[in-house]
Amino acid sequence: MEALSSAPPTLAGVVWGRKRRNTTARVAAREQVRTETTCDRLSLIMLSGPNRGEVISVPDEGLVLGRGGASDFLIEVSDVSREHARIVRIGDQFFITDLASTNGTFVNGVRARQEPLMLANGARLHLGAEARLAVRFQCDDEAALSRDLYRTAMRDGLTNAYNRRAFDLRMGAEVEEARLANRALGLIIFDVDHFKNLNDRWGHQAGDEALREIASCLRASLRRGDFLSRYGGEEFAVIVRDATLVEALEVAERCRIAVSRHRFVVGHEIVSLSLSAGVSCFSDLEEGQVSSAQMIRLADQALYRSKREGRNRVSVHGDTRAPTLS
Repeated sequence: MEALSSAPPTLAGVVWGRKRRNTTARVAAREQVRTETTCDRLSLIMLSGPNRGEVISVPDEGLVLGRGGASDFLIEVSDVSREHARIVRIGDQFFITDLASTNGTFVNGVRARQEPLMLANGARLHLGAEARLAVRFQCDDEAALSRDLYRTAMRDGLTNAYNRRAFDLRMGAEVEEARLANRALGLIIFDVDHFKNLNDRWGHQAGDEALREIASCLRASLRRGDFLSRYGGEEFAVIVRDATLVEALEVAERCRIAVSRHRFVVGHEIVSLSLSAGVSCFSDLEEGQVSSAQMIRLADQALYRSKREGRNRVSVHGDTRAPTLS
């Protein structure tokens, strides 16, 4: 046995030993990188509702989740309270506290009452019965990738408004919630007047830049919680939540005025553009007509009316005349 143990190593044994040491070194290096890159960024992934798939990055100072009010992130589901729950960070851990919500806050089925509940990686969070979220601890690059994937799927690449797919999903969910909760809901469809002339004269790059600026004007004119999407080539749609017909008309008119007053610089020229708009309202529909398709059809009819009557105006379905804001 001693003779065998003192024999010189073979070439294969030397090579194998070097490979083993190199592999061990690489594994140790990867473990060191993994240790140094702490994945402690809390993200919440929406699993239900109109925001399904959206990623919420929770800042270290925490945030408030709810359907309105002073909420930092809007969860637009009818049984979520206006200020439903607060997430706070204490040391290396995150906790959620219910803010006296109507329908409760639950972590893995356990209801948050007097004491806050800790959010562990992989937990399931329920706000009320309908809003479901997944809890994930991610590194910054992982959280950014999740947000980018959602943005690519749901946002228009040119204007950063929501895309048509996102609009269709949201519109269906909003109409259903308005029907169940007897809430007001408005829809506005905008069309850029004479947009083809701009493309024909200055080219499609100028047209693209004009669409980006129009989207920016619209976004600045909307209320918190309104949903802006690019509906078609030069068409935009806005879902106006909790809005009566008069309130939806005011939003539409404010957007129209903002675009008409904006000066678009094309080449060395200043160009004016305008919008025509059509508005429909959920509360004006008869019981048998309650659907997203019907709201879209009526808003389209009103839009065509604006076009027929001279453009750069807001119309509604039926005979109601739209007010003009100064």
